[in-house]
Amino acid sequence: MDFAAYVEARRTSLVRAAALLGHPPTRAVAAVDTVLVARGRAIGRSDHPDPEVHAALARELGPPPAHPEPAPAGDGAEVRDALLHLDPTSRAVGVLVLHADLTAREVAAALGLKPAEVAEPLARAVAALGVTEEIDAREQVALSADTIAVPPLTAPLEPAATDRRPWLAAVAVLVVVGLATALLARGADDAETPDPAPGGARIPSLFAYDITSARQLLESQGLVVSEERVQVCEPADHVVGTKPPTGARLPVGSTVTVLTAFPENSCLPRYFDREDAWAFIDFATGRGPAPPFTGRIDVIVDDRAPLALTNGEAAVRSTWGDPSVLSDVANVTEQVAETTESTYVTPVLSVEPQVPPRTTCGVDRPSAVGRREALRITIGLPAAPVLCPLVLDLYRTEGAIDTVVLYTQKSPR
Repeated sequence: MDFAAYVEARRTSLVRAAALLGHPPTRAVAAVDTVLVARGRAIGRSDHPDPEVHAALARELGPPPAHPEPAPAGDGAEVRDALLHLDPTSRAVGVLVLHADLTAREVAAALGLKPAEVAEPLARAVAALGVTEEIDAREQVALSADTIAVPPLTAPLEPAATDRRPWLAAVAVLVVVGLATALLARGADDAETPDPAPGGARIPSLFAYDITSARQLLESQGLVVSEERVQVCEPADHVVGTKPPTGARLPVGSTVTVLTAFPENSCLPRYFDREDAWAFIDFATGRGPAPPFTGRIDVIVDDRAPLALTNGEAAVRSTWGDPSVLSDVANVTEQVAETTESTYVTPVLSVEPQVPPRTTCGVDRPSAVGRREALRITIGLPAAPVLCPLVLDLYRTEGAIDTVVLYTQKSPR
């Protein structure tokens, strides 16, 4: 879908969705514009980008406020107030179904629910509007949403990293974003940080976190969070470091600056492969919706028999098993190692499209995949160079994943 056409057609509806959830108008507009810019590439390659955009918007906004401000007086206020008096989950489900017209599965992916958990909150939302039929509730919400004023754009939005000309692939074999991330993770500037205290809170690794989940974790430990955006070729809002760095111990009440990515337009094409890799990792950790899957997905661990999943099954994390490929990926993202210099290292992500070698970490490549190109994802600690890191190959058909291969045996490289 053309990005500019999508923005023109859907921006107003997206802002109104955020307002119906109870977010202040300025916050709603800023969040929508940020998401549209960051997800520009995904919008451009999708015939139906609404579910992915709403999922990204939910992550950008965070949970709907539990006690939002009453709706301004005027037409539509009664319906908006009825939604605002619902519990946050019912309010979010109601807005995404009745206003955004998402399906139950799409709503579940956007909110981190199971599809079966959508029906009851939706019923509460419909009942709160004083009707019994969903079609009547949709009409009421539509009339109310039309009364929410949305300021026009002052300048056209431009999607981040839109240049995908094939000849640019030859510019570099490996994008050096990993180096930038490593520098940021160690606190690349020389800003003063609080002296470590014997007690207090230790800054955890935030590898594979976004700003919302990072804020929740740090605040649960009694730390105050500020955000600093940095231009780096990583998906928008992903954490790329902290100041002070991982492992620093601070008194409760201290401020931690979380560095989050804002991809710039000059990112090389390999950025998009990295974005797709993070989408799968976010799904594995439970911090993001399911990536695109084909109708049937084969999941292969080492040389074991494949697990076959349908598209619907693959979108639900619990159907992958326990333990599973997803739990293995989630577990490796949580690794931290202390070096001899009393500093801490966290996992490093490497992403490279390639035809996988015949053998990886002592395990043969599955014969079923032949010599197809895969998106190879490697996650490992730089402190353990003699062992194989976690290696994951994603095989795709027209951008949708059809086969996932995980190598877990930790033999030498």
